[in-house]
Amino acid sequence: MTNVSLELWRAKLSSWKGKYDASNPAMAEAAQSLAQTLASVNEAQAQEIILMFAAAFQVPYEDALRLVAYVPQPPETDDTSGDGVPLSGTVKRYVDWLSEQESPPQYHAFSLLTAFSAALARRTRIMLGPYPIFPNMYTVLVGPSGSRKDSSIDIAITIIRNAWPQLNVLPVEGSAQGMVDNLATRFSETGTGDGMLAVDEMRVLMGGRKEGYKGEIPIWLTDWFKCPDEWKRGLSSRIVEAYNLYVVLLAGTTMEWLVEMPPSLLKGGFFPRTAIVTAQSKKHWRFHPIVPKQAGQDMLSHIADALVDVPDMMMLDPQALAYMTDWYENQLPQRSAAAAEWHMPFIERAHVHALKLAQIINLLEHRGSVVKLDTAEYAVRLVDWLDSTVDNVLRVINTNESQQIYEDIIQLLRRKRKSMSQQDITRALRNKHRAPEIRTALDTLIYHKDIAAGTAAGERIFSLTEKGLESVTAKRPPRS
Repeated sequence: MTNVSLELWRAKLSSWKGKYDASNPAMAEAAQSLAQTLASVNEAQAQEIILMFAAAFQVPYEDALRLVAYVPQPPETDDTSGDGVPLSGTVKRYVDWLSEQESPPQYHAFSLLTAFSAALARRTRIMLGPYPIFPNMYTVLVGPSGSRKDSSIDIAITIIRNAWPQLNVLPVEGSAQGMVDNLATRFSETGTGDGMLAVDEMRVLMGGRKEGYKGEIPIWLTDWFKCPDEWKRGLSSRIVEAYNLYVVLLAGTTMEWLVEMPPSLLKGGFFPRTAIVTAQSKKHWRFHPIVPKQAGQDMLSHIADALVDVPDMMMLDPQALAYMTDWYENQLPQRSAAAAEWHMPFIERAHVHALKLAQIINLLEHRGSVVKLDTAEYAVRLVDWLDSTVDNVLRVINTNESQQIYEDIIQLLRRKRKSMSQQDITRALRNKHRAPEIRTALDTLIYHKDIAAGTAAGERIFSLTEKGLESVTAKRPPRS
């Protein structure tokens, strides 16, 4: 079927929708005509047209399949990149289209899924008991400078913005209050406070150790992950508020920035809500990558169609529900029992990530409001892959963190060149380490004679010893 005739069928069936029912003689004639042309389209296009046929004549999808004598092809077998990320369906076609470009496939895959979720703009949800789970994603691409994180972000936003011009990309520089004002303005204009944060480097959005952390942003993003109907915060100068929130984050950063971040962010509320996607380097070196134009046009058309007539509510069919229930109630507890402490918050939220991805994939594949087994399985495979990358990242961070706290205390005492109270040390390092960890580290440094402790005015006072002064940086004390 040519693109012209495909568009004609879309227009014809859209115009018939709701006007005819199964008893109309036009249905048999339309089914016979459509059956002759379905062989020349791909699986996704065929299913899209048959779904429109079923809606136009008000018949079940299975009946429409029989009428047009069409047998759906089995789901495309998963492919994986060298990094093991599952690639299937539209996600695989998107990654294949950009195979010459230098960004790793996992960056492209999750940039597409995240940017697509932004265009859904609170228009659909799936219920988890009494709670709505919206498909908004928070994704952070982690890799060294030059791994082409920004390229994958830019390409995904460009194609989604072309497919859905209403996409609201929020400014990432400026105050957190300004971000809320933008969302409030969006709500007044559209009835939804939706927006996408697209940032090449997370430091720009959240700050860092040198320039100071913008502490309210990760706290607010944690609140916004659930897409609250109403959100308010009292500041010193005014109250900021927003309604019908739907915020999406797609960002890049390096391991160096993650290592220096306060543990409260990594182990607390914000990062367990993100999909952390890692790569060691760019995929390959290509001075002038070839990106096929026609494949890009087809991808754009497919995505644009997927963003029209988004169902208000989605649901799992019985098989998908049974599969995800078994995964959550039987498999995840076993994984949780064997997991390190830092990994636990991610495992606890794995089912939420899976439900978000299931909605996104279902719509991206033009499958309507019912999530079937193959979509649920693919969503879980993606979450399981993310879970392994998160564990690897946090393992590195945890090791660096336990070494870093000793160095930070030694450097602080050297820089101040005087004794400091425990309260002053805790206050100076509060953006990097928790108070209990600082207390334990102080005791360990005393044991290894890097610092000495005394008492003044009822407070513990710490100072460097000769041994501590001699070291350029404090080494991690050996395990006792």
